[in-house]
Amino acid sequence: MKPLATASALITLLALGTFGLTGCATNASTAGAEKTAATASAHQMTCPITGEPVTEDSPSAMYGIEPVYCSSVADARQFASLPKEKRAKLFAAQRAQAEGR
Repeated sequence: MKPLATASALITLLALGTFGLTGCATNASTAGAEKTAATASAHQMTCPITGEPVTEDSPSAMYGIEPVYCSSVADARQFASLPKEKRAKLFAAQRAQAEGR
């Protein structure tokens, strides 16, 4: 009988240890998500055409090899049709927002 009690105690300890580690991993990933959200809100970009907030998931136009995020596909087309000098200024402004400057 004694070996069964020891095996049962060992299984219980292993199970508790597994739940404890899982909880730690969950807390660590939650903290990372909160940090990412705080960084994203601190470095918010706006559409160069409308001034509305945009993210990296928003429609985009290209300036050289870099994306310029816009509120809509129509705004991305409008950005693409602007003169080169105007696009350069708007791109620089959005890049500065993304970098938190």
